[in-house]
Amino acid sequence: MTATVDGYIFDFPGAKELYKFDETDNQSPHYHGVSVMKSVDVMAIFSKFDMWIEIKDYQDEEIQRMQKEGDQRKKGDTYHLKTWLRNNLVRKYRDTFLYRYAENKIGKPIIYVCLLNFDPILLSYIRQELIRNIPCGIPTNRWNRSLIERLIVLDEKAWGRNEVLQQIGTCTKI
Repeated sequence: MTATVDGYIFDFPGAKELYKFDETDNQSPHYHGVSVMKSVDVMAIFSKFDMWIEIKDYQDEEIQRMQKEGDQRKKGDTYHLKTWLRNNLVRKYRDTFLYRYAENKIGKPIIYVCLLNFDPILLSYIRQELIRNIPCGIPTNRWNRSLIERLIVLDEKAWGRNEVLQQIGTCTKI
């Protein structure tokens, strides 16, 4: 199955469904109709898992600004673009989880892919921040299931080198 979303072509041969999840066309069957909630860009449904993909393409100036920003957790530090991005990526995951819960479509493991146009150092930093803010795995024995099976943060070039994503399909920037 193939879909073009936000400047990328996704080709997932094993997908049962593949579509733009943050649909803005109210005539679309994938339109949510709740403007106060965020959602991921792409929904890929497979028989054994779901994959949610969020795409962020930043301008060079914004990327350079993030690279120069210090540690956002220091006391007294002011607003950071990295903080905004982390919060946005977390909220997109959580709100999508709520959408899918309300649709009674939460039941399979979830792979959350953040497709960002950053260098490896910034990608690693964002991944660590997301891990701190989205519990991966089963963090306590009170939980019977995980919120997220796997978190993958990468750029389009690294997609083909990721062993999990290689098995799922391809992603190509147009």
